[in-house]
Amino acid sequence: MTKKRTRLPALSTLESVKEALDVLLGRRGEKLDKVVTFRDLQESGAFRTSVRGSDLTLLPSPPDSSLGPDGVDLDTWVPSAPTGFLATAMMGGIFIEWDWPPKFGAVGHTEVYRATSNNAEQRQLLTVVDGLTYFDQIDGEDEQAYFYWVRFRSLGNKVGPFTGPVSAVSIPSAALLIERMEGQIDETLLAQHLRERIDLIDGEGGLVDQITEQGETFANQITQVQTQVQNNYSALQRTISSRFNSVTNRVESIYSLRINSNGRISGFGLADDGNESVFGVEADRFYVGYDRPFIISGGRTHIKDAVIRDGAIDNAKIANGAITNAKIASASIDEAKISNAAISSAKIKDGAITNAKIANVIQSDNYSYGSRGWRIDKNGNAEFNDATFRGTIYANTIVGGINVTRDAGRYVNVSLPSRSSRSTVVHTFSVRMPSGSTQYRAFFCISMSGSTSANTGVDMQVQIWINHRMVKAFNSFAMGYTGMGCTVSGASPGMGRGGDLFEFVVLAGSYEGGTRVTELSGWYGGMP
Repeated sequence: MTKKRTRLPALSTLESVKEALDVLLGRRGEKLDKVVTFRDLQESGAFRTSVRGSDLTLLPSPPDSSLGPDGVDLDTWVPSAPTGFLATAMMGGIFIEWDWPPKFGAVGHTEVYRATSNNAEQRQLLTVVDGLTYFDQIDGEDEQAYFYWVRFRSLGNKVGPFTGPVSAVSIPSAALLIERMEGQIDETLLAQHLRERIDLIDGEGGLVDQITEQGETFANQITQVQTQVQNNYSALQRTISSRFNSVTNRVESIYSLRINSNGRISGFGLADDGNESVFGVEADRFYVGYDRPFIISGGRTHIKDAVIRDGAIDNAKIANGAITNAKIASASIDEAKISNAAISSAKIKDGAITNAKIANVIQSDNYSYGSRGWRIDKNGNAEFNDATFRGTIYANTIVGGINVTRDAGRYVNVSLPSRSSRSTVVHTFSVRMPSGSTQYRAFFCISMSGSTSANTGVDMQVQIWINHRMVKAFNSFAMGYTGMGCTVSGASPGMGRGGDLFEFVVLAGSYEGGTRVTELSGWYGGMP
């Protein structure tokens, strides 16, 4: 509970003055009522003082340059171990991800390590990542299990502890999987049987109802129907076969129906060798169901509706898709309309953004607190090395003030009469100081050039006027043989106030005729 403020006595006697001083100096009463001097505030580091003449101003101190983003001491702060570390097997590689670290503004990057075993001594640095994800691209035929570790490195070059390992095996490409399966299918007894040639059988009417052979090692039942007209023929054969394979020591069974039409063979069959069952169809077009939900035609599969739990696709053309969750290692998108997106890391070569809401900070990729780059946080605080503003600046407090500088460069055409001594006005420059309590000193450095004869001298003068009142004049002189160049610089002896008009009047004179001023250069303005 806060105690009540100590009341100061009326300063009517020496004793009351002494009592009031004791309260203000903290010698008696509540310590919260002790006065704090400007020196106390300056020595606390929270404020600094600015002295102009007899005036002393108290200003907030700039941020402590020894502290980095998120208020951490970059010389000693060590990042924590990453969390949420996962590895997901994908076609053509392995996708790894992790969560945002605490005080992520002070984290420089994430180091990703990899090994072919879970032995931490074998891990090697794979890459350095600025974001929260990495796709490890792996050759389609590489089915090696890979193990991953990650750790954070701070902007102060301090490394945190490792997280891991997590592991995964890359999924081979669909083309490679299909090639493997085709080779395995071609080697099966059924595939070879379905593609065998059907020989025509001689007989009355060209029809054989049934052929049956039985023995100790095999049993076949073959039914064949055939037709032949001149050079055109067709044969249909149904085979039911069971035999013992003494090489594999297995019983092999086949049921098939085959058609040979002018040498073109098609059909279907079922085979089982006790280890694997195979059902195959040799046809140009294949469909299932009355409403044709599934059709294979011309080497392409057509499906009206499908529910796929886990799919691997090498290339996809999707006219309209609704995707709940996606991990995309590499994408090329011509146009995208996204109502709500969460992106951990993005590299955009050229972007046009109508409106952007930054939840935390936006900064340059080379940003280092107090030394390089730029940064703007969500509270409106900004840090830049240099900035040029072409319009008006409004500020409640400006620490150190802002120089108001203008370019004095311009072309002129002014002839100087003979026997004139700084009486001809060449040009008048003017600038108004920003409004406010800041005081400004007028300053300038202006050069004059042109043409003149070698045996004459040229005078130059610049007058400083504040609110149409001259406060100081500065002179310079040059001989013609040195060229027409002449420079004057100076500053007002006193300070002007915010909102004052500063004017700089350039005058010139010449002892002989034929002198012409053609160009002015330099700068002028006000400094706080």
